[in-house]
Amino acid sequence: MSQISEVWHIYLVYGLLLSLGLAGIYSPLLSTIARWFITKRGLATGIVSAGIGVGVIIMPPFANYLITGYSWRISFMVVGLIALVIPVIAQFLRREPGYSRKNIEEISKTPDKQPHVSMYGLTLQQAVRTRQFWLICAIFFTINISVQSGLVHTVAYATDVGISSTIAATILSVIGVVSTLGKVGLGSAVDRLHSKTVYIVIMILMLIAFLVIQLPEY
Repeated sequence: MSQISEVWHIYLVYGLLLSLGLAGIYSPLLSTIARWFITKRGLATGIVSAGIGVGVIIMPPFANYLITGYSWRISFMVVGLIALVIPVIAQFLRREPGYSRKNIEEISKTPDKQPHVSMYGLTLQQAVRTRQFWLICAIFFTINISVQSGLVHTVAYATDVGISSTIAATILSVIGVVSTLGKVGLGSAVDRLHSKTVYIVIMILMLIAFLVIQLPEY
């Protein structure tokens, strides 16, 4: 990204390569955590997901400092070098306890038994044959289009209405703080309440937020 000079470079590097990289980070982490924890799985997943919020707290002001003090190219280079540390850290991740995969494989081979979903989960072959799996994929696809489209325009909108770039970056950090607290708190709530109930409440709150954005400015 620090070397781009044409618009199509952005689509290729940021739109394709970065997207593939993010997909290769988030999914394996959550998958690993889900296998490691049988009880308190929601809280554990929430804590891991909260790392995104921590990044949103730290990185926008840091990137803004680099951009204003140096240049956006230097900013991308520094952020890219930081991202190189992630594969090194990933080498220390351990696979799920051996009994988890063993139980799934043994039970799935027995015709008269099916793995208990809440305890062992489903194999990939079992999951892709369920309507719920594809419904969840569609839900996440729709949510991320809505949320990310709004999020990436937050700083641009703030500067358009006269807010300084420093304050605009701080707004993203505030979003990160709320996101961090929300992920941990809601992850814990999933362990105590029905996950579908928690999810519906979250979606209602998000719908209200999008409706509030549509209110006329005064």
